Amino acid sequence: MMNALRAWWGSISPREQRLVGIGGISLLVGLLYWGIWQPLADRIAERERQVAAQQRTLGWLKEKGEMVLALQAVTGRQVDTGGTLEGVINRTASNHKITIARLQPQGQDLQVWIDTIPFDSLLLWIAELTDRYGIQVQVIEIARENQPPGMVKVRRLQLSRPL
Repeated sequence: MMNALRAWWGSISPREQRLVGIGGISLLVGLLYWGIWQPLADRIAERERQVAAQQRTLGWLKEKGEMVLALQAVTGRQVDTGGTLEGVINRTASNHKITIARLQPQGQDLQVWIDTIPFDSLLLWIAELTDRYGIQVQVIEIARENQPPGMVKVRRLQLSRPL
């Protein structure tokens, strides 16, 4: 194979040898750029966009958290302890137009699954459960995958009410 390549190289003119050399170098540079450098740069830029979006979300959550704490300090808390935990969850979810996919008692706690819900509605509902009914969030798992912007899936929301 190498002998055939050397024989071919020797049979072409010096001008053609320069053209083949320049073409080979150009091909190598192109492969390095579009095969390695550009995909790497694209991934870095995508990660930077993701970090910026997460930082904006974190800032928004901190701002809303401060607002909630300020409102709690101003209004005080009067807790409604009437009704069962499951009854309060069902009633308030219905009031907020939230469709619960599944409810499951877990000892004194109640686990809730919601397929698709606007994130803002979820926060308002949890704020009402906490402020008005004294219900505490023990565990919350939220996913955003395959959801339109602003929508989330609640994989698990474990709620409890102090006795």
